[in-house]
Amino acid sequence: MIDTLETTSTGVWLQRTLHEDDVLFDVGANVGAYSSLAAAVVGPAGHVYAFEPGSDNLCVLHKRFDTASNVTIVPAAVSDRSGAATLFLDRRDARRHSLASANVGKAGGTSPVQQVCLDDYCDSLTRLDVIKIDAQGAELIIVNGARHAIRRFKPKLILEVWPAGLKNLGACAEQLLADVCALGYDVYRLGSDGALKDKRCISPVLLTTERWKNINVVALPSS
Repeated sequence: MIDTLETTSTGVWLQRTLHEDDVLFDVGANVGAYSSLAAAVVGPAGHVYAFEPGSDNLCVLHKRFDTASNVTIVPAAVSDRSGAATLFLDRRDARRHSLASANVGKAGGTSPVQQVCLDDYCDSLTRLDVIKIDAQGAELIIVNGARHAIRRFKPKLILEVWPAGLKNLGACAEQLLADVCALGYDVYRLGSDGALKDKRCISPVLLTTERWKNINVVALPSS
């Protein structure tokens, strides 16, 4: 079953972008709504890798995908290095678990988790078509840990840009976009209808002082 998230901007874009046999990294899979959508599109010959560190979300993912041959659950946070990490939990909203304490809405303690670098994880892969990143402010460190994989496979990227969340992990939105462009990509703001908007439409959110204000950005290899 595909969730109603198929009608969100990210869901619409994924359905338009993914093809049968594609390989997707769902970084920050949460309970697997987009992983489910993607698995249905890529079919049995494609594959979805669902990266998720939160134990509550992992329970749902296992119930959902343990019998799915084209979904691999990776029980780890994604960062710029592999090893141990601390996940800060939001007791009210599991979508807001984060590697930064300031990025949770209602503090709910901490949990030790493993983290993985995508460059390390990709060593045995021969194909990677799309990377979706929604990781509560960790987007820049994730991209930094995936530079070789991105250069090697040139996947299409869709990532959350949350200025306040990035700042709480020592990063900034401008640097995230600049680093993605330096890897040979053009960036676009994702509209509510799943359409791509000019890069200039990204600028207003970079100036926001709102704590939870974020947008989704699509990055495509430059032609």
